[in-house]
Amino acid sequence: MDWLADCAGQFGVEAIAAYDLNTYKPAVERLGINHQICMAHLPKWARRRLRKIDGMDWFKARMRRLLKDLPANGGLESLRLERLVRDAEDQNPPPMRGVERQAAGAR
Repeated sequence: MDWLADCAGQFGVEAIAAYDLNTYKPAVERLGINHQICMAHLPKWARRRLRKIDGMDWFKARMRRLLKDLPANGGLESLRLERLVRDAEDQNPPPMRGVERQAAGAR
């Protein structure tokens, strides 16, 4: 965070464009600068993640539609949908895969 604060101050940064809202959001809020989602990278990144999700067809269809249409409230809706999915996973986590089981010490 220090390096980001130094760069923002030195170069007069007013905004950061990135495809990853969750990673940069806390930092830019603390620095008091704006955050813009990079629309060149976000759709590609999001589609790649959606392909890795098993099931949840309703969620994937809605997210793909948001990426295609880019409605004015699309960012807020996608965050709301993501929270719904994370909450559901917290209440009923998916079974661990082999590598995850090994890391957790399960047999």
